[in-house]
This record gives sequence, C-alpha cells and structure tokens, in this order.
Amino acid sequence: MRVLTIAAVELRRFFADRSNLFFVFIFPLAMVAVIGWQFGGESGGGAVAVHAGDTPARAALVDRWEEGELEVTLLDDGAQLRQQVAAGDVEVGVLVPAAAAEAYDRGEPMSLEIVQGTSSGAPAVAEVVRTQAETVAVEAAQVALVSRVAERDAAQEALRVATRALPAPRLLVQEPEDPLAQEFAGAGRFGTGAAGQLLLSSSSSARSARRPPSSRRDATASSAAR
Repeated sequence: MRVLTIAAVELRRFFADRSNLFFVFIFPLAMVAVIGWQFGGESGGGAVAVHAGDTPARAALVDRWEEGELEVTLLDDGAQLRQQVAAGDVEVGVLVPAAAAEAYDRGEPMSLEIVQGTSSGAPAVAEVVRTQAETVAVEAAQVALVSRVAERDAAQEALRVATRALPAPRLLVQEPEDPLAQEFAGAGRFGTGAAGQLLLSSSSSARSARRPPSSRRDATASSAAR
C-alpha cells in the first residue's frame, strides 16, 4: 500500500505542473507530425519533367520511367522545364533532342540532357532516370538487330516475350572451400580493443621517451630505495 500511496502522490505532482503535460504528451506528438510531414513525401519515386517530341523514343522512355515509379510530366518548352527544376517543382528534368530520337530509331546510343535539381532526392531520381534510359537504349539496339530479318513490330513483340520468359537474375554467394582461405578469412580484421591498446602503448612509450634523463634517474633511485 505504501508503494501505491507514493505513486499516487507523484502522479498528482506530475499532473499539477502543466508544463509536464506539454513536454511529455503534446511536444513528442507534434515532433512526429512535423517530421512525417517533412519527409513523408519522399517515399515516392520522384517527379520528372520531360521535354521531347512525339516520337517512339519519348514513348519508350516515359513508359520505362513510369515503371520505375517516377511521376512523369510532359512539357512543350525547355525553358519551362528548367524553371520547374530550379523552383523545386520536379527533382529532374530531361530534354530529348531530335538527334536522340533518331538514334533510338536506328538502335544507336541516345544522348539525353538531364537537368538535376538541388533537393535531397534529386540524385537518386537522376540515377533511376539514367538506368532506365540505358535499358531503353539496349532494347532499341536489340530490336534494330532483329529488325534486319523481321518487321520492327514483330521484333519488339518477340523481345517482350523473351523478356517475360527469361527468369529473374539471382545472386549466389559461395564461401571458399580452400582450408587455407578459410584459415586466413579474418586476417584483415583488426579489433578496436587491440587498436586502443596499441595507441595506449604508443603514447606511453612517447611520454617516457620525452621524459628528461634526470627524471628517469630519480624514479629509478626511488624504486631502489623502496
């Protein structure tokens, strides 16, 4: 009963001070709400603005970027694209010139202009844009190669069927079976405790080296007297 009485007294003292209610209940919830509002919008793929003509290259790129969970906006003016990137409305802007569209039709590498913003998520979005654009270029080269012996539409359909039929790549990590390799597997590791002992020993040696000779003789004499 004594414990319950003490707890009741402490609770009454706690709730008597209203500042405790603010810092224990209201302030943490407000901080969670502010942090969630600040960073909650970055969970998506990101916003990308694209300036390009109505070409098969633009259609292929937009489809790939949308598959990468990017929000793609088509713009008719390159200057407007740069303004939106500078204002932070989109993380990345992509300009697809006519030469890039023609290179896509021929199955050759495309040269795109990527305008990256200054937000924290812009580098990640730009990397997704580059990766998906490279995938589109590789697929265009494959279609151009197959188109030499078949129609382009048939080549594209055959590539889609082959892509769906192929299994997803897997990464297999195999430990070495060589006993010597297993023996020296941890040879490159250096424990923090050993590092601390090494630093301590080095500092002690340095201090003893800097000590004047008279001090060392006095210390030796006192030790002999004891």
